[in-house]
Amino acid sequence: MLAPYSVRGLGAEHVGYGAMTERLCDVLTDRVELRDDAEAVVFGLMPNMVKGWWKGQRTACFTMWETDCPPPLFRRLLPAFDMVLAPSTFVADLFDGMGKDLAVVGLGVDSSVWKPGVFPDGRFTFITGGSSWPRKGIQQVIDAFHAANLPDSRLVVKMPDWVAEDAGVTDAGPNVELLRVRMSVA
Repeated sequence: MLAPYSVRGLGAEHVGYGAMTERLCDVLTDRVELRDDAEAVVFGLMPNMVKGWWKGQRTACFTMWETDCPPPLFRRLLPAFDMVLAPSTFVADLFDGMGKDLAVVGLGVDSSVWKPGVFPDGRFTFITGGSSWPRKGIQQVIDAFHAANLPDSRLVVKMPDWVAEDAGVTDAGPNVELLRVRMSVA
């Protein structure tokens, strides 16, 4: 008999937290019994987006924050969860002391899609992206790319066309391509 778990997410499997919880459910299907009424629930959301749980239910919040200073709201809300799951040791260090228990669960990468390869023009390509310019550190990535002064390389910045906190940048300098469109995995 498999242990019962509930996984709650954003419900938008094409983006960020929604994709993360969908993939988490995919991996868990033969390891646990996914049920809405389970005694243990994993929320794949920022803590302020969690809508609650019932008394006695064991809770985990699988969340992240991509800068070096988590918002005060996280300090206030994360202690309410039995466990905080972070996608990297960097994020775990940010959340240290904010929850009862803390663990690192790395985000999976589909290596059949995302793998080293050669682009037709032969340049090495760095990729970054996100839906929030300052929180994702996109300007810092662009600055670091230019500071590295790497020959035969380019930086592709992928952002959806509805970017929150858009910096309004249309030209990020030489060898930087801003893709402001929603893209499929392919």
